Amino acid sequence: MKKLNLSVLVAALALGLNAHATVLTFEPSSNTIFGNENVGDGLAVGSWGGYDFTSSGDHFHFINSPSFSTLPNNGTGILSEDRNYSISMVEGLGGSFDLLGLDMAGNNDNGSAALSLLITGYFTGGGTISTSITLLSAASFQSELLAGFSGLDKVTFDGIGGGGGFALDNINVVPASVPETSSMLMLIGMGVLPLIAARKRLKNA
Repeated sequence: MKKLNLSVLVAALALGLNAHATVLTFEPSSNTIFGNENVGDGLAVGSWGGYDFTSSGDHFHFINSPSFSTLPNNGTGILSEDRNYSISMVEGLGGSFDLLGLDMAGNNDNGSAALSLLITGYFTGGGTISTSITLLSAASFQSELLAGFSGLDKVTFDGIGGGGGFALDNINVVPASVPETSSMLMLIGMGVLPLIAARKRLKNA
């Protein structure tokens, strides 16, 4: 009888840990502006990849492959907040999510770039988590990983210092309905233990 290859099984199950991660890349077919800063009613919502974005001042853009020098350019589409407003992000159907990381840059398009980006996560059960990340450039993006931004129902991004302008790209999110890594590993262990016992029985038979 063939031996049970447990290492192959564990590896295959582990591959599913991040299978449900989504990267929001902001690749519109044309440049799009959401909201009018002269209105400021906070009702203009831009949606991408199942998530809704709203500016505190009703003004932000999805920009396809920016080519003008006042915007940071990574060769792909970006989310641009070129005024001194914050952007909130929620799951479109009202679910919770984990924020794993993103790309960010300063934005000189309409004034001067922010000096740092304040990211605040709002936990579904109450409470918040926040981190402030220094923006190294207004010309190119930097990639940042986040820890502890799990089980959120909202995240806000706020440019701090300078003129407050910033840009985002490649936001890496996972719906919180997907088991956390620790829970998934526990489930893997629960499935593997009976196989180990079965393998020992076969070996001793």
